[in-house]
Order: sequence, then structure tokens, then C-alpha cells
Amino acid sequence: MVQYNNNITQILLDWFSSNARILPWRKNRSAYRVWVSEVILQQTQVVQGEQYFNRFVSRFPTVESLAIAGEHEVLKLWQGLGYYSRARNMHAAAKQVVECFDGKFPEEFKALKSLKGIGDYTAAAIASIVSAEPVAVVDGNVLRFISRLFGVEEAVDSAIGKKIVKNFAQSLLPKANPGTFNEAMMEFGALKCVPRNAQCDNCIFSDVCSAKRQNRVYDFPVRRHKTKVSEREMHFLVVETSKGIWFEKQTSRDFWKNMYLFPFVDSSNALLNGIIDKYNVDLKFEGELVKVCNVNHILTHRKVLATFWKIEGDLPEMHSNSILVKVTDLKSMEIPVPKLIDNFLRNYMPDMENC
Repeated sequence: MVQYNNNITQILLDWFSSNARILPWRKNRSAYRVWVSEVILQQTQVVQGEQYFNRFVSRFPTVESLAIAGEHEVLKLWQGLGYYSRARNMHAAAKQVVECFDGKFPEEFKALKSLKGIGDYTAAAIASIVSAEPVAVVDGNVLRFISRLFGVEEAVDSAIGKKIVKNFAQSLLPKANPGTFNEAMMEFGALKCVPRNAQCDNCIFSDVCSAKRQNRVYDFPVRRHKTKVSEREMHFLVVETSKGIWFEKQTSRDFWKNMYLFPFVDSSNALLNGIIDKYNVDLKFEGELVKVCNVNHILTHRKVLATFWKIEGDLPEMHSNSILVKVTDLKSMEIPVPKLIDNFLRNYMPDMENC
């Protein structure tokens, strides 16, 4: 298939010139703005990502403004996107740029890789789009597109498979406008060469696509392992006192680190004893707990089996990282909470007074 490289490159560039979506990060292509967009679009759909991008660059128009912000505010702005480590890494990287690069966001692949949270893909996207450095991007869309186009039989979740795909993508990359071509590959994978219901019948590469010619489109990309979804049982304690509702800041290295949750215990086994041990609360009988709802919250690789309980009384030994929020301030509170908690506040809190 390598003999088709020149044709493939030009065909894809022509397609992109007519089909590229109008997106906010494709205007004023500074390294900072491209970086923000690429991080947001990791694990996030474009429709949702566009809204967050606009809010993010409006509040933090420069890397300096992001660097001096509190993590508290960054996480609050990120609330609902999930994968909060992305926001924490961005905040840390912004500080690196200010401290190590005098506030000028780097544009070269090697320098970009030195920043917190920036790997090969993000560095390649920024370097190629902003400074025309000829390095190919390989995200999920490109993995799928290249794997099908060249019939890559090696598993893309292996080092060898990733290298093969990267080499094919690099071989297609034009020297004149590598950034445009990288965007074209990602766009084609996102709009045409999709995981299911791929538009193969009217595909511009139907004559040369290895997967199409073998009638094996959905066999690619090959993967060695399917990601297992783990389950976590969590029991949240909605403790409303005369002064407000308790929230705890997560300080452990967890997927909700530095976010605020209701106090919780992890298992229903000996639920009362767990609450007593953790918060030194004097619960004598189960009647003091009122179940509000059960919620299954799906993350990419984890399913949270959440139960929300209303507690009659207080928790005497709340941790130093806990705060009280007035019920009247819940809608406008500035503390960042995970989507699971935000959804509960929106959907169930108005009815809790009837419990």
C-alpha cells in the first residue's frame, strides 16, 4: 500500500479542505489554544468539548492566567468533563511554562514533551499545527483509520502495533503542511472512518483500503485486550445540619482527587459500623439512615454503584478538609464536585425535605 502514499495524502487534504468542521480552536492557532483543545478533546466528544473550550479560554485566555489560578477554580471550570487529572496536569504544566519558558508556550515537539501531562500525541499535534514540525499524530481516530487503510494486523495496544501505525502515518505526512494533514487524518477518523457504521460505500479510499477490500472493516484496529470495567460500591452520606450540608475534599490519589464529595464509606458491609468508625457518629439504629436513591454512574473504565443516604444528625468528627455549604448556596457554590454529585444535587435535593 505504500506506493499509494502520495495519492492518499493529496486525496485526504482535498477532502479536508471541503469538509473541515468550523471549530473555535481552529481560529487564532496559538500553541496555548491548540494545547487546551487537544487536552479537552481527550476522552470528550467535540460537541461537549467545544462548550468547555470556549469557557476555559474565556476565563484563562493566556497560560499565565491559568498558572496563577487556584486549582480549586480550575477543577470547578472542568466540572462535568471527567478525567480530572487532565485539569490538574494542565494547571501544573502552565506553571512549568511560566517558570521554565518565561511564559512562552513551547512549540517544538521535544520541549512540549517536557511539560506535565503532554505525551507524544499532544506534542505532535501542537508542534505540527503551530510550527509545522513534521511529526505525525496518532490518536484513536488515526489508529483506526490507518489500521484499516493499511490492514495492520498487529495489535494497536502493543508497542509494535503502535510503531507500525505511527510509521505509516509518518510516511503519509507532507513536509509543506503537516499540521493540516494531521488534522485531516483525525477529522476523517471522527466523521467517516468511525468505529461502527463506517461510511465505506462512499469512502474516498474504498479502492485502496485494505480492510474494505478484504471485507474486514470491523476487524480493525486489532487489540490484544479488552478493557475491563471495574465496579466500586460507594455509600454517600447526605448530612444536612442547621448550618448546611457537609462536603469532603478528596485528598487521596483517586479519580476524584481534590474534588468535593459527600462523606462516604466504600461498602455496605457493616454500613453503620463503617460510618461510626470513620466519623465517630453515634448511630444506634438503622432508622436514623434514610435511603434517598441508588445510582449507577458509568465512567470509562469504572462503574460506581452509588447509594445516597440522608442522615438524621451530625457527624462530630469531620476532617479538616471538610466544609459546610448552605442549602441556599448549593446551586452557586464554587467548590468543584464530580458529575455524580452534581446530578444528585440537581435531581434529588429538592425532594429531600420530604424524606
